[in-house]
Amino acid sequence: MIVDDRIRSSGGESDENGDHAYRHLVAVAVAQLIEFAVGGGQSIIVEAEDSAAGVVTRGIGTHSIAARASQSFEEAIGRVRPAAEAIVAQLRDLATAPDEVGVEFGVTLSAEAGAFIAAAGTAANFKVTLTWHRLAAGEPK
Repeated sequence: MIVDDRIRSSGGESDENGDHAYRHLVAVAVAQLIEFAVGGGQSIIVEAEDSAAGVVTRGIGTHSIAARASQSFEEAIGRVRPAAEAIVAQLRDLATAPDEVGVEFGVTLSAEAGAFIAAAGTAANFKVTLTWHRLAAGEPK
């Protein structure tokens, strides 16, 4: 997403075409490649977006930055596991426990923070599906 607030430069500056100079305040999503170690001495590379904001006076170039994660992929994903387990445990403890519990949520990966639950705006989103299979009278469980 690019936010474009044109701010006219003071002093009446103009470029080589005689156009008045404008500075643009922009927020740009920059692709970042993060390398995570996985079992067996191998690694995987994950593409993540990072936002950068600032004043730009000319075109915006995109580039990729490679970073090595401070923890393994398994350790990073393990950080969101307690949230999934807590949701499932609470829903399985309902008075009439569902036969199936499904929990869906986004995971964001970061070189510094590892994995965390993705948010939309200021709130995290979870999609929860509970299923009960009703048996016909006289059917064994």
